Amino acid sequence: MKKILLISVIFLASMASFAQPGVISINVDGAYTFNDRVNFDNAYADVQGAFQYGGGIEYFSDFNKSFELKYLRMDTHIPLYTSAGIRLNENYDKGSVNYILFGGNNYFGQDINAKARPYFGLGLGVGIVSIE
Repeated sequence: MKKILLISVIFLASMASFAQPGVISINVDGAYTFNDRVNFDNAYADVQGAFQYGGGIEYFSDFNKSFELKYLRMDTHIPLYTSAGIRLNENYDKGSVNYILFGGNNYFGQDINAKARPYFGLGLGVGIVSIE
């Protein structure tokens, strides 16, 4: 995981060095994720709803185009059950879901002083689930 993060930071820094007129923005993200069930062959896990937080570094190569490296984390409880409903991890269900994403955004609108602007973006990354 450290290698992926290091490669992404080096890539972003090299893009910034080639395009000097760009602007770098630091973003803070927060959201709430609702409960979800993940089915396996002979078991299932109920991922409990929790607050998701993180941040990112966004590099604007143009007024309407940007690239972003983002990290998101959600600390939650993930109880694991067999197909018969028997709980397997009674006191060991604390876990976290982490995302490392790299993506690009395209903003719409030409007003520099706008308070909000719509955008469209795509990201690619990795999700890491850990359970105590």
